[in-house]
Amino acid sequence: MIRTTIRELKTTLNKYVDKDYYLLWAFEESRIKGANYVEFFFSIKPVVSIVIEQNIIEPESIVIHGVKVYVRKDDVPDKHLKWNDIVKIIREKFLNYKNTEVFRESEDYIYIILGSKSINNLHSTIEYVREALGKVGFKISKKLIGYDYAEVI
Repeated sequence: MIRTTIRELKTTLNKYVDKDYYLLWAFEESRIKGANYVEFFFSIKPVVSIVIEQNIIEPESIVIHGVKVYVRKDDVPDKHLKWNDIVKIIREKFLNYKNTEVFRESEDYIYIILGSKSINNLHSTIEYVREALGKVGFKISKKLIGYDYAEVI
């Protein structure tokens, strides 16, 4: 987890958006709707996103929980690759990666949360995910493709 501000996050993620107000807009909309979690997506098949918690008392303060990766068996782009081979490659890439905080797998999916040591390290974590998933044929966008928000009680 990284405690930071929206301003610092905006500076860090500036290269992933066409307009920097996009990030501010997402936080403002989620705050108006009463949500305290915002998720910025790079991909939805598989899910690759940054999970962020807003501080309701101090609107500028946020906590970045990490980069979430959720790969489903149905998301496999190349049907010539077997699911077991993909799991093996992903396990090799992420299980011993220094920033892996959560790694769960089942017959049908793999769920990973990657943390970062600092806001400056977030970029390298995102690039590592793009490169690692690219090894098994997934195309992860270089730009943010969307966002969602939720209230977690």
